Amino acid sequence: MAFCAESTRSGRGDEASMKLARVDFENVMELEGSIEFPEGKAVIVYGENKAGKSNIIHALRYAFLSKVVGSRRASGYDELKLVTSREMAPAEGVGKITVDFEHDGRQFEIRREIDRNRDDNRILRKEADGFRELDFAKTVKRELRAGLLDALFAPDSAMGFKHLNEKNIDAVVRELFKEIGNAKVYAERFKQRVQQLREEAAVRVAGIQTDYYSFVAWLRERLSEVPVDLKVFETYDAGRTSEKIGDVANGLRGYIDSLEKGELKEWISDMRRRAQEAEDVEELLGKDMGLGGCFKRVEEIREDKESLDLLMAALRETKLGAPVPGLPDDFHDAELDRQAKGICQRLEEAQARYSSAQKLAGEEMIDLNTENPARIKSDKEKVLALLGMEVLTADAPKVQVDLVKISSEHGEESVHGLIPLKLMDDDAAFTRLSPEPIPEAPEEQKREYARILRRRIENLTTICEDKGRAEAFFEGEFASSLAHISRYDAALAENERREKETISNAVKQVHSRLLLFAQEHVGMPELGSEEDLKPFLRGVRELLSRKKSDYQSAISDKVKNLGMQAGEFSTREMDGLLSQIVAMEKDIPQHRAVWAELTKQRRAEWESNDAEHADLACVPAVVDGIDRALGAILDNAFDEQEVMDGIQEIIVDINARLTGEDLIKSCIEMGKGSLQLSKTIYKGREITHPCGAERSFFSLAALTALARYFRLPVIIDEAANNLDKNHLRHFIRLIREFASSYDVQYILSIKETDDFPIDGWVREFADDVQIYRVAYDDQKKYIRPVDLYA
Repeated sequence: MAFCAESTRSGRGDEASMKLARVDFENVMELEGSIEFPEGKAVIVYGENKAGKSNIIHALRYAFLSKVVGSRRASGYDELKLVTSREMAPAEGVGKITVDFEHDGRQFEIRREIDRNRDDNRILRKEADGFRELDFAKTVKRELRAGLLDALFAPDSAMGFKHLNEKNIDAVVRELFKEIGNAKVYAERFKQRVQQLREEAAVRVAGIQTDYYSFVAWLRERLSEVPVDLKVFETYDAGRTSEKIGDVANGLRGYIDSLEKGELKEWISDMRRRAQEAEDVEELLGKDMGLGGCFKRVEEIREDKESLDLLMAALRETKLGAPVPGLPDDFHDAELDRQAKGICQRLEEAQARYSSAQKLAGEEMIDLNTENPARIKSDKEKVLALLGMEVLTADAPKVQVDLVKISSEHGEESVHGLIPLKLMDDDAAFTRLSPEPIPEAPEEQKREYARILRRRIENLTTICEDKGRAEAFFEGEFASSLAHISRYDAALAENERREKETISNAVKQVHSRLLLFAQEHVGMPELGSEEDLKPFLRGVRELLSRKKSDYQSAISDKVKNLGMQAGEFSTREMDGLLSQIVAMEKDIPQHRAVWAELTKQRRAEWESNDAEHADLACVPAVVDGIDRALGAILDNAFDEQEVMDGIQEIIVDINARLTGEDLIKSCIEMGKGSLQLSKTIYKGREITHPCGAERSFFSLAALTALARYFRLPVIIDEAANNLDKNHLRHFIRLIREFASSYDVQYILSIKETDDFPIDGWVREFADDVQIYRVAYDDQKKYIRPVDLYA
């Protein structure tokens, strides 16, 4: 019958069905967390390699086991074998597994506790009055058919049914159920085949391992100078060599690209420029940038302005004859101090002259405010001259006049000469009588009066000189000196402006270099006084330190892929890194040749070797698992023909869908009424078995048929193997459709890759799948749900 028919089968309605509801892990295989299995949704366990996805599958399988193998013969971990109690038990404390599930319409709960010394398992069934504990071994073996359940826990969709050498998925199904009718015959043949496979595989496995270590030695020699981690090659892990080579090739490609493109060199050159800016800023910050002196001079200028304002106010109020203001305190400005002290000293001298003139004037009974000492002096000089002429010649002309003494209403008296009007008309000089009288007395008295008059004239000369000089100072030099010194206010303001401009320019210079250094917005505080200087400098230095630390960390991350180390963030260190990169660039041709060989030859070679090794090395484990599954089927005494017919109809239906959607190209022909394969045709040629993505879809078909027929869940570890992004999307869509149309519960684990983007097309299946992410922090593997609706 062609594997492309239209018929379908819903499964055996008279058989009890089993569905998982919830599983809780506590301290088991480093697992922590819970998984719920929503009705109608496939559950996907998602995470990176070694995050713990397979641990979940193994722990779930382990919960249903009544007998557990104590230890392994072969060293190392084998995911195709059931885990042992020693592998399941935590290093410290007690590990717990709790599984809630439905079977035959009734609720069950498995509680399992494991430590280094014991393994306790209990199964309970919910009754009307509560949970009732059952015999674990009998219930699991007979009622739940755990052996058959274990057969549906596929190690992964690509490998789960390929471990009979040169057999395809349907051949495994045939082998699986043929023993139901003829168990002894098949058991014997199977044992013989296993022994044959084991013997043949041992020789080839040893050869592959020898080739592996030769390849590793070649790899270490070629990449001795390249910072690529080769520790993963220390032991041969079957199935991972191609992956390891790919990782090394990618690392080598990244190393070559980073050197060839010059991006790293350009980036480090930019870092060097920033380091130079940082060093320039640090140089500017030396000795407080000289701003301390600027602030001190600004303060001195302010003090000088205040002192100058006080001095100018006092000087402007100073009048001739008034008290002299005291000398000002020393000005910080030397020239201003000299000018201020000079004008104050000259003012003091002028006031001293004027005071001296006033004193002499008082002695001479002269009021300087109303009388002119120069006129008085002139009159006295004229009288002295007349007296001298009279004494010498005695012929000075005389005119007879009368005198009159007049008293004022205030009691003051004054003497006036009575001059005939005719004389005043004839000689106008008589209208200007001198206030200095000419004495009329004997010669000796006149001579004495002349002596007194000379002394008074000398005093009047001194008064006139002192008064004249003081008045000349006030009217001339003092006013111009005030105007000159007042202009110092503008000079001080200009000096203050220049000092502040110096401060501002220094801050701007630091700011501009900080912007070039930090490549981010940098807020600069105002420098209003010297008190602001220390916080300012501290803030700049803290920014330099923080950004230099950030840059140093970034550089370390960048260059570690090249096997280099970065020390302090400085131009000297950047120059050293650039020199190392230049030296590395010389070896690029040799590294490129190694990369080409790894990607074009070695990877394909070891992909084939790993596949062969996996097929050969895993045969015993797969056969053991199949043997247990066959025993479970035999124990349940299914009718062989009914089983084959039922499963075949479901597989045919699923295969028709896969072929119709162009997901598989081959068509498998089976004998009528049996699962015996006649042949597999692909593009008109007969092939031994499906491969690549088709292997995954055939596995899904076989597992779905078994699960639908026996009403059990399907659990597939590493479901995405051999599937690219497009095939994986089809795979998930098929699971959604099969879950609905066949009422099958799916539990999958998928490795975290770009082919399964949580934030991409996966959200299209938000109503159909529930995803749990597994994250490993080197101590625990935490299980957390992913919200696809977020």
